Amino acid sequence: MKKKACFLLVLLIAAELALSVFMGVHTQSAYADIAEAMKLVPDQDEVWREKTIRLQKFSIDGRNYESAVISLKDSEARILSMKTEEEDLVIPAKIGDYPVREVGCDWSELKEAREYVCENEKTPELGKLAWMMDPEKPYRKIVMEEGIVTVYNESFCGVSADELDLPASIRLLGSISFMDSQIGEIKWAGDPPVTYWGAFLNTEHKGLFKALSPKNVGQIVDDPLLRDTYKKW
Repeated sequence: MKKKACFLLVLLIAAELALSVFMGVHTQSAYADIAEAMKLVPDQDEVWREKTIRLQKFSIDGRNYESAVISLKDSEARILSMKTEEEDLVIPAKIGDYPVREVGCDWSELKEAREYVCENEKTPELGKLAWMMDPEKPYRKIVMEEGIVTVYNESFCGVSADELDLPASIRLLGSISFMDSQIGEIKWAGDPPVTYWGAFLNTEHKGLFKALSPKNVGQIVDDPLLRDTYKKW
């Protein structure tokens, strides 16, 4: 009887070990590495002369993301949207082999935003639509990695986070890029960036950074890193 009981106990332990190994493999494989995810893109189209790809459940440097919309052009990537279930949203400065210098978009570039406009006859709060898994659940931090230079117009409108961390490389925040956002604290690593009009309109951070005007716009035009961005915007 004791031998039978011991045998059953050994079988039970073995079954639990097998299940834990299976669950570990299953959990790890649920999120593809970004390099593999880029090879398995199911949906591609051409938007604004850029190739736009949609990624689902992928990981970058051990961080898991639920989705992202990426535009590829001239050997660079621009992140239009990115969402995670984790407490911190880390916006990477590299997608696969593509460096990221610019993040965000306006509503016309994002399929979900265009559908929202058609259904509601008004533009969405793009920050919630493009970056938040749950609009009612703020991130602890939104962190932009070193290498990101510009944030596109209106792209983080209405986003919520306890903290926004900007890298030393950040130079320009577009018009109404963080309008109506709910951000507790803003930190930046280097010189403070400059902004276009209304970057933090309707927030407690309005006026935190120097805003461009016709009188001081020359400081951007003379900056070779931002000259192309200024002309485009």
